[in-house]
Amino acid sequence: MKRVRLFLERLRGGRRPPTGPLTTSEKTAAEELRQETLVKDNEGIERDGEREGSGREGEV
Repeated sequence: MKRVRLFLERLRGGRRPPTGPLTTSEKTAAEELRQETLVKDNEGIERDGEREGSGREGEV
C-alpha cells in the first residue's frame, strides 16, 4: 500500500510548498541561506582567480 501511495504522490508532483507570505522565522532562515550562498560563491571566485594568477606567472 505504501508503494502505491508513493507512486501516486510522485505522479502528482509530490507535496506542494505552502503558498502565501513567509513567516518571520522563514524569512530569517531564507536570508541566512542567501548570505551563506553569497559567501561560498565569493570564496569560489577568489580561489578561481588565484588559480588563474598562479598559472600565468611563468608566462611572458
